[in-house]
Amino acid sequence: MEATAITTLAGALLILQAVEGSLIHQILPFLKGFAIFFWAWGSWWLPLLIMLGTLSLGWCLRWVSGMDSPTKLQFPVPQSSRQQ
Repeated sequence: MEATAITTLAGALLILQAVEGSLIHQILPFLKGFAIFFWAWGSWWLPLLIMLGTLSLGWCLRWVSGMDSPTKLQFPVPQSSRQQ
């Protein structure tokens, strides 16, 4: 996310510095498109990371609360159909 933020900021600053007749002015539509693309890419990660962090915290809390007995498994293991 930091790289996309830096890229978006650099694109925005280049767009602000575009002067008529310069090379930056000639590639201005391309520069605007990439700045918006990287802004959208970085913004898309925020809800995903919050959701994954919440799920991870929930799994950690469930694992810690399940440690009251050393023989208690958090995730059930399928039993073998063979008799020994």
